[in-house]
Amino acid sequence: MAPVALAAAAWLAAPRIVHACSCRPPKPPVQALGDADAVFIGVAVSMTTAPRGKVRYGFRVSRTWKGARTKAVDLQTHSQSSACGRSFQLGTTYLVYARAGDGGWVDGLCSRTRPLSRALLDIEALDRFVGSEPSPLDDPPASPASGDLPLEPPRIVPAPQSAPPVAPSKRGCTVATPTAPPLVLPLWALLCLRRRRNGPPARAS
Repeated sequence: MAPVALAAAAWLAAPRIVHACSCRPPKPPVQALGDADAVFIGVAVSMTTAPRGKVRYGFRVSRTWKGARTKAVDLQTHSQSSACGRSFQLGTTYLVYARAGDGGWVDGLCSRTRPLSRALLDIEALDRFVGSEPSPLDDPPASPASGDLPLEPPRIVPAPQSAPPVAPSKRGCTVATPTAPPLVLPLWALLCLRRRRNGPPARAS
């Protein structure tokens, strides 16, 4: 029994081998964009603990290519690097390649995420492939209350137009802009023609 006891004691005293995170080399930027659900530039501004051995980082987003459309996002990762958890330094700006997970975005050591200072080639490749989306969307403006809405759009009232001047004729007939119905104009012309032929009316002595 002594040899067995010694062997058991030696096994218990032997150091345990902790399996570290094992990752393949990250894919090029365009392929990493296709695998990710969100790609954005943001500065890590907060860190809080999350359930199941995870950590939640808050990011203030300044630019996005995919997924993240708001100026503030949360990102979860494992708290231990042995579980492929990634540690972000508060106040540092990162180019983040995140995936969609339970309750928000998640990231780990196996993604292509990196500090912005080492992401210039990524940004050039993403701009050539996707195009530039300079900033995420702001929160939509609050709609006005129904009581503040106008009942109808404002009416546009045209300015009053003055009538053109009327020039008198030699025998008392005036020529004005035709505003009467078409049948009245021939009668008016006939009356003026008769007055010209008959001359002015005789004055009573």
